[in-house]
Amino acid sequence: MSKREKIILVAVVLAIAYGGYNFLGPAAKIKTSPAAKGREIKALASIVTQTADNLRQAGLSGAEKHIIALAEAEWAIDPFLHSGAPFGLLVSETEEDGPAGASFIYSGYLKIGSRKMAIIDGLEYKPGEELEAGGYIVRDIFPNKVVIETKAGETAGGVQAADQIVRKIIVPLTE
Repeated sequence: MSKREKIILVAVVLAIAYGGYNFLGPAAKIKTSPAAKGREIKALASIVTQTADNLRQAGLSGAEKHIIALAEAEWAIDPFLHSGAPFGLLVSETEEDGPAGASFIYSGYLKIGSRKMAIIDGLEYKPGEELEAGGYIVRDIFPNKVVIETKAGETAGGVQAADQIVRKIIVPLTE
């Protein structure tokens, strides 16, 4: 047996001996009297009542009362309910709402080689193609959104206007 092993063995034996003495020794046999236990319980009860009184005197601020009232009130919707919409695309990412009546459903993305296709309102489109609704062109296709613009010089109703600003509509993918 090496010197190192002997030192470790002695340390283990000493630890076991100390634990046994502490567990079975005279300190373990000291019992407190019922009167001493009663005094300890009374002291603990007085600490608890003092703390409760201090908290009652401090009171709650208006903000804390408001937070508690909101937490106790019935919630209109479940804040943890999963909507199924892609994260970050819950609100349309468009600078403007787009022309009146413009409502598209982007439901699919397909990429074969360098060709991209989008399924919008159940029909397949490539970038640059005009939508069947008329007056709209698919500008760019991404896996999570499609960019649609109004045709230059037209409005949503097909009315010619030379000074009409091209509007960009960003439609998120819906599954």
